[in-house]
Amino acid sequence: MSLLQNIRGITDYYIDTEGSDCKLIAHRGLSGVAPENTLPAFELAGEFDYFGVECDVQVTKDGHFVVFHDESIDRMTNEVGKIKNMTLEQVKTLQITSGSNIEYFTSKNNTVTIPTLQEYLTVCNKYNLAPVIEIKEVNRLNDINKLVTTLNEFNLLNHSILISFNVEYLMKLRKLAPNIQIQYIVNEIEDDVIDICNKYSFDIDANAIMLYKNHIEECHHRKIKVNTWTVDEQDIANYLIKAKIDYITTNILHSKIL
Repeated sequence: MSLLQNIRGITDYYIDTEGSDCKLIAHRGLSGVAPENTLPAFELAGEFDYFGVECDVQVTKDGHFVVFHDESIDRMTNEVGKIKNMTLEQVKTLQITSGSNIEYFTSKNNTVTIPTLQEYLTVCNKYNLAPVIEIKEVNRLNDINKLVTTLNEFNLLNHSILISFNVEYLMKLRKLAPNIQIQYIVNEIEDDVIDICNKYSFDIDANAIMLYKNHIEECHHRKIKVNTWTVDEQDIANYLIKAKIDYITTNILHSKIL
């Protein structure tokens, strides 16, 4: 724990969620401390007792899910190109070369690589973390079937939250898995968003910049839970907790007493 404290003074990012129903979700893992969407970031989320750990999935050329935010590998790795044009074998040769405190997690004998969906889910099971999976652009809607099947194989389907900006993907998911938790990602909660969520039993994942207490109250009145992204300021988190937010997605805020 002392290493983590030295890295970012993480004790300064504590928030008190006791007595509330708010659950914290680590955005791309504990990405304020370790490189985003990597096994170190997911492991740290487990060690810091988050409710859930969010990730992004992309599909390789040969149909495998890997955990990565961008379509392009340029920003985070030692190569250039797009995930969709690479096989899984090619993706697994890439090294993560940027991200929070990358120097603490890499050495001559230790590299950080792009995880598979299965590796991510293994960490979720290890720490009893809820998988919160953002579906980016997939090659085929049949890939949604494969995602549901994989979650079932890990006995995590009913413990997962699947999120996306793409309503078509979410509607497909609802047909495949009637009881799964689904969140529709939006920049702002408007009447049409609430109507869609009400119709398909979606919850909402809203941009914190455009989120206020009255939005949360209206959603709760319609039996819709509210998540928000991405909150790293304690005063904003405290406001949302008092407003009875259901989830907060964050890069570094935590509720673990160190």
